[in-house]
Amino acid sequence: MRKNIAFTLAIMAVSHLSAQKPFKRNTYYAEIGGNSIALAANYERQLANKPGFGVHIGIGFGNRKPTIPLGVKYLFELGKKQRSFFETGAGMTMGAKYLWKAAHGRGTDKNPYEPGFIASVGYRHHTRYGLLWRICYTPIFTSYRNIFYLGGISLGWRL
Repeated sequence: MRKNIAFTLAIMAVSHLSAQKPFKRNTYYAEIGGNSIALAANYERQLANKPGFGVHIGIGFGNRKPTIPLGVKYLFELGKKQRSFFETGAGMTMGAKYLWKAAHGRGTDKNPYEPGFIASVGYRHHTRYGLLWRICYTPIFTSYRNIFYLGGISLGWRL
């Protein structure tokens, strides 16, 4: 009888230890600075059931005009618990031309929006309760040969 109880408890312990919670693929987060220059609300979707490639889109504000950041990201795990990540990415932000023409004057154009191209690198942390925070460096390159050296911080929730 003791052997049966010990065997049952051992099986239950092993099955409990090996079971992992599934990786949450959807993330909603607010960002200060970063991809949208000032403030943004973003949605991100990981493309697989484990950390790796993901896509993001958002709506933000950069000096009174809306911006639309979008891009791809890749998460590199910094441990086995799927909580800490090194994040890299590339994308673009559709923003008002006068934001990018900082040194070239305002001018008037038929299309007031133009893309700014973004590379990003940063650190991301997921809590076991679903909270996410991240800090990143996001330089923005424009067709006017301006480079904006920006950084950003984000706070959000994973679902």
